[in-house]
Amino acid sequence: EGPVATRVPMHETSTSLRPMQLHT
Repeated sequence: EGPVATRVPMHETSTSLRPMQLHT
């Protein structure tokens, strides 16, 4: 539950911060 919970918000923040870069 430790690494999983931290991995969920991290990915969401990266996509919200740079959604264009991920699409590229």
